Amino acid sequence: MSEEKEAKKLSGARELAAFCEKVLYEHKAENIIRFDMEGLEWAQADCYIVCTGISAPHIGALAERVVREVRAEYAVRPSAVDGDPQSKWIIVDFGNVMIHVLTTEARERYQLEELWNDAPKEDCVRRLEEEHRRRSPEKE
Repeated sequence: MSEEKEAKKLSGARELAAFCEKVLYEHKAENIIRFDMEGLEWAQADCYIVCTGISAPHIGALAERVVREVRAEYAVRPSAVDGDPQSKWIIVDFGNVMIHVLTTEARERYQLEELWNDAPKEDCVRRLEEEHRRRSPEKE
């Protein structure tokens, strides 16, 4: 008999965003940035996450992994997944959290950071690396 893990309850967009950032980081996404959009009239979600994959297959794998792990952890499915690896840009829409997974070329071309420069942003890689260092025992 297999035991199914009970899904956790989400406390909000920030918790979901933090979980997605961790999944992306663990699967080698690069330059992960979170934009906090709460209070911005034009924003369609509370958090936008932008990250880079090293190739078209990698961005497909990153998007698929986020969808799978969020479903396993919180029993939440995205309302939409748009794009494909060949388009070099995939959007995973969880409603209050939108994730943009792009190749380096697409990220340079579309300049999403410039589009959303009035929103507070966080370099998630720096924070996640610091958290990883704190959890890892010092090597002697």
